[in-house]
Amino acid sequence: MDLDRDRNTKPVYPALALMGWWSDVLADVVKRSGKLEIVAGYTRSEQERQAFAATYGCRAEPRSRA
Repeated sequence: MDLDRDRNTKPVYPALALMGWWSDVLADVVKRSGKLEIVAGYTRSEQERQAFAATYGCRAEPRSRA
């Protein structure tokens, strides 16, 4: 399957609901893959939210959208 063949396809917007240390494990995989982009992160702790955003180059969501 050649995913690069059609550059005119619409992007896919996957969402991951993650908890604790597992969120960093999966976010590391996503970042290294170069296939997906992490655009936002949320956790109840402001400090952890800002740290995640800084580490993965995304925005820190001020509240949960769930």
